[in-house]
Amino acid sequence: MNRSLAWAFVAALLAYSIAFALVADFTSDDAGISFCYAKNLAAGRGLVLTAGSERVEGFSNLLWVLLLAPGIGLGLDPALLAKALAFAAGSASLCLLLLAPARMAGRPLRTSDAVPPLLLATSAPFAFWTAGGLETILFTLVLLAAATAFALELRTPPRTFPLSALALFLASLTRPEGPLYALAALPAMAARALAAPDRAGNWRHFIRWLLWFVAALAAFFVWRQLYFGSWWPTVFHTKLPGNSLSSLGLAGAGWHYLMDWLSAPSAAALTALAAWGLWRLPAARGGLWLGGSLAATAAFAVVTGGDWMQHHRFLVPALPFLCWAAGEGLYHIDSVLPASLPSPRATAAPITCLLLLTAYGAAQLGALHATRGRYRVTFSSRLARGEIFGRMAREAGLQSALLADADAGGTSWASGLELLDITGLTDRILSRHLTNPVLREEYIFGQRRPDFIRLSGVWTEASGLGRSSRLAAEYLPLAPLPGDYPGDTNFARRELLLAGDGEPPELQLAQPPGPGVSLAGLTPAARVVAPGGRIVAHLYWTMTAGAEPRVRLGLSGIPTTFVERRLARGWLAPEAVPAGATMCDRLLLPLPESLPQGRYSLELTASPASPVTSVRGLELLVSRGAARARAQELVATFDAAGGVSRSRLLRDIEELETAGALDGPSLESARRAAGAALARQAIRELEGPVESVVEAIECCLLAARWEEPATAARTAVATRAMAAARSLESRGDALGACRLLGAVARIAPGDARMLAWRDRLWKQLADATTRPGS
Repeated sequence: MNRSLAWAFVAALLAYSIAFALVADFTSDDAGISFCYAKNLAAGRGLVLTAGSERVEGFSNLLWVLLLAPGIGLGLDPALLAKALAFAAGSASLCLLLLAPARMAGRPLRTSDAVPPLLLATSAPFAFWTAGGLETILFTLVLLAAATAFALELRTPPRTFPLSALALFLASLTRPEGPLYALAALPAMAARALAAPDRAGNWRHFIRWLLWFVAALAAFFVWRQLYFGSWWPTVFHTKLPGNSLSSLGLAGAGWHYLMDWLSAPSAAALTALAAWGLWRLPAARGGLWLGGSLAATAAFAVVTGGDWMQHHRFLVPALPFLCWAAGEGLYHIDSVLPASLPSPRATAAPITCLLLLTAYGAAQLGALHATRGRYRVTFSSRLARGEIFGRMAREAGLQSALLADADAGGTSWASGLELLDITGLTDRILSRHLTNPVLREEYIFGQRRPDFIRLSGVWTEASGLGRSSRLAAEYLPLAPLPGDYPGDTNFARRELLLAGDGEPPELQLAQPPGPGVSLAGLTPAARVVAPGGRIVAHLYWTMTAGAEPRVRLGLSGIPTTFVERRLARGWLAPEAVPAGATMCDRLLLPLPESLPQGRYSLELTASPASPVTSVRGLELLVSRGAARARAQELVATFDAAGGVSRSRLLRDIEELETAGALDGPSLESARRAAGAALARQAIRELEGPVESVVEAIECCLLAARWEEPATAARTAVATRAMAAARSLESRGDALGACRLLGAVARIAPGDARMLAWRDRLWKQLADATTRPGS
């Protein structure tokens, strides 16, 4: 490489760094999906979105996930790691783009070879998606590596290993449209096979190339079927719905996507120059390969309808090939310049090239600068939202919670909750039946029953949940959350806020109503607490007026030990509290380690203006020794042979966890004992009717929550549930069988045969609901 090309490459890296720095704070929320899969893989949980969820290929970039997993497993920041890997891939792409055109054409390097990397380095989409955290730039690099490998194969004996086939296989692991580029490469491979002099050897190389790629790809698909129970990732169903071929029409979304790209003058000029370069490039010396790659990118964008994100992500893989062809076009610019110009190649062509490069770079960097701070659906914003929902689940005392949301990345990473992706991207059933309103309602509200639902933007209309009567009947709207955009709405399941029809409050409160609220009853989680423990009280109340309901809970005689908070868990606006309904709140009062041991009364008031009243009948004993004795008594009940109801077990576990009497190892041992008790309860549930199987599954899930493997219980419950599902299916109740299998999937998420059975039943239901007259 001569000195001028070396300096040009340094200039390209510098321009790329500047462009990247302009948008380095952007990370796409979709990248968070890959982060979550990589985190769980590194933790030994397998390729799952959240711990304990079923295996669903909700990502579309296996190679990217595998590259991220080691660093995330070591505790590195996932967004920074992804940006570093993408920037390294982008820098390698610039290097290949500098060398590949000369290798493809079988000529020495020339000064004009600096043009393609300079064009790519200043391309706004290339820099933007380097920062985005997704696999886009890695995919671009692997495709460019395939072209470079093909260029080397043109001048090597036919017996050499087909490196271009290996690169295209890696591209198929990186993006689902990878095989499309292998198909587009076949004309170039056939042209090489027809080349003289060793035509027979070239044909053998072509067949070996094809067999190697097909065999590797087939092995990958077999692994995918065995691991995920599906031949295709969920993106195949979400991006290619049944009517996707309508996008092939000139009025389709895919063509609009391409036209939107060409509407920018700089992109239109680059494309026109690339078209001229392709015309001048010999077919056997790169023209067929470049043309096929560009055609594959455009075809994928048209068939899928494009992408809603900024800077045309689906077209980024075409940028190196566009820049490559544009470099050829600029080299041959003299043929379109007026013949009257003196020495056109020596003077006019370089000046024209410099002006075009400057204009293109300025336009692209200007587009990047205009993008700054106006990103759509970022990973960081969803991290904040996930933390809010995680805190809400902890406030409700939920041992496990399910959140339905359209944004699965940052929310899953930060919340620690199981996530139901209402776009279908990370859910097997919704990805196939999202457009079927009957099955959508049944699956979301009848089977999954999320604890929280978040609707935002276009997904509110796309999911159909905003129009659901079951949403209004079974959920309460939350007050606006920090970071909500106009049109965002959040909901919580009524059961989390309203008092159930089960056991009444342990203590009835005869307290006069405060402004806006009447206190009805109280159930303490524990009456014996160690210093440093927590008082947890379930408070029952009713709204009596439109004022904001608040409550204060404290210890008598200790003015500094109290908690004051809004009721309805602070989630609901006062106007959203159902009139006349008895609500239930979970109040938590931490006790200081320095609190003197002794007996205390609880004081409760509805507002600062209301009188402070001691809770009659409730005397709290603060004693480390008594709390430890009570804990040992509870653990003994866990180990007893007799049956204990699930609700009683959960109350006892809550008492253990809040009383603060046990140290870390002792508490973990008690939790495991509780998990074993829950596993035994699951076995006992199987002795009842079929409906009790779901209760048994809940017991198994809770047992796993406290690190109790409960293998025997899981196996027995899954076997019983699947037998019941077969019986229901034989009686024609496919819906009942689906519900049971959906519940089984929560304790046997890796059973591919069971998941395939469930998918087949859902397909039968879909056919039945779309049949005329159904």
